Amino acid sequence: TFQCGLPLFVVCCGVFAEQQPAYRDAAFKQHRHNATQLRALGDDAIHLLQSSVHLIPPPGNETALDGDALLQTPESLTMLEGMMVSYIHEGRFAGESKYVEAMKERVAKMKGNIVETHKANQKWVHKSIDDINKCNKPFWSVAYKKAVKLEERFNTLSKKHKECYESISDAADSVESYKVKYENAKAGLDVAVERIKDEEKKQSASTCKPGLWPGVTLGMRAQMLYTWFDKAYKLMVRLHRERKKKAKLTARFKAMYDKRRKQHAKLAVKCKKTSKDMDNTKCKAVTLLRTACKDRSLCYKRAVKAHSEADKVVKKEERDMQIEWRSLGRMDCYLGVINVKKEKNLNGCRKNKVSADHLKIKYGKIPKRTNCPFDPRCPCSKKYKAEHYGKPGLGTCTECPACKA
Repeated sequence: TFQCGLPLFVVCCGVFAEQQPAYRDAAFKQHRHNATQLRALGDDAIHLLQSSVHLIPPPGNETALDGDALLQTPESLTMLEGMMVSYIHEGRFAGESKYVEAMKERVAKMKGNIVETHKANQKWVHKSIDDINKCNKPFWSVAYKKAVKLEERFNTLSKKHKECYESISDAADSVESYKVKYENAKAGLDVAVERIKDEEKKQSASTCKPGLWPGVTLGMRAQMLYTWFDKAYKLMVRLHRERKKKAKLTARFKAMYDKRRKQHAKLAVKCKKTSKDMDNTKCKAVTLLRTACKDRSLCYKRAVKAHSEADKVVKKEERDMQIEWRSLGRMDCYLGVINVKKEKNLNGCRKNKVSADHLKIKYGKIPKRTNCPFDPRCPCSKKYKAEHYGKPGLGTCTECPACKA
């Protein structure tokens, strides 16, 4: 029997058997043959025909002789073809229709094995191309769609960010305006209070000096005192009324000033949160795309490597299976002219061009790796700051780890 030492079998029994997907194993399992059924016929040609189909033990269990897959070699079939021609010349098959039918059945099974192996190899090649294409699918169908949604949210937050800081700028102007009004009102109140104090000092009790106004009667003095008191009283009433009015104005401006300050502080917190949310949303989109691009690149390299390895194995098998198919086709012809014993019939079989075009593999083209879309507006980059933090008072940018990497 032929061993796995031939170049093709080194591939089939070793590396290829480990790398082939499950459907290749399943295809081979369909072609296991029971060698003992034909060995009972005891013919050397049939025994050689059997031995041309080798038992491949399952990977990792080389001691299992019942086998999970079968594959013939071009070399074994070439030797078998030569032996068959020799036997025909010697007339060893004359009258042995039972042997001929058994050999025809074996040739048909071997051809079926080749066809199924070709189908498995074609599926393997298509799958390796599909695996390369699938590397783009998670990126565009998942990562990119998520990034688009994040970008939409970022644009919304960016608009709110600008509006918020426009509002906080107006609020700051309002705070400053009411601060000035409050300070002016308070200054006016202080002046009113001081004037009242001054007037109160002037109205302190005192004793009239005798002889200050000679000839002035007591009644006249009483009238003078009444007139001074009435004037002073009216002045104090007016001053207190003004102080009360200015106190109310000051209190009103202070309340408005305090309210504007609280609104400004509350708006500042809101704007800071909006600013941070905007930067973090942009950071998530950038991180998502960069991570997906990195994963896609690694996936593409692995898939292309797997495809290249499969390509080498399949091309080798494609050449060998075409050789085997042509050899088996000539054997079919030989088996048809066994009882004729005419050299021209044998020469016709030798010259018969058996087509193996149906065993050609469609390899397709390796899909090109497209460039990843990188957003130049990475948070806190020069362009990003110019667009979103270019004016004073627009807050502080939040750094993104992905942009530093």
